Amino acid sequence: MKNCISVVKTRYERDRLLDEDNNNEQIEIPKFEGPTAQIGVKGGVTLNVGNFQSVRIDVECSLPCYPVKDSLDECYEFAKKFVEDKMKASIEEVRKLKTTKVF
Repeated sequence: MKNCISVVKTRYERDRLLDEDNNNEQIEIPKFEGPTAQIGVKGGVTLNVGNFQSVRIDVECSLPCYPVKDSLDECYEFAKKFVEDKMKASIEEVRKLKTTKVF
C-alpha cells in the first residue's frame, strides 16, 4: 500500500462554501521509520476582480520529514515549489474567469 497525501481545492464566498473539488490528486510520500518532523509552507493572495469584489486564494502544504538538515531542506523546497505552482495555477484560473465576466 502506498503512502499518499491528497490534494483538495475548496472555494468560499463571504465565508460560505461554494464547492470543494477533490480531484483525486495524490502525492506519494515515503514510509517513515522512527521520529519525524513536520514542514509547512503557506501562501496567499487576495485578487481584485472588479465591481468591489475580491477573491482570496490560500494554498498550504504540510509534510512529514526526518528531523535532519538535509531532509528538512529537501522537504521545505518540495513544499515551497508545490505551493508556488498551485498559487500560480489558481491565480491564472481566477484571471481567466475574470476575463469571461464570471464575476
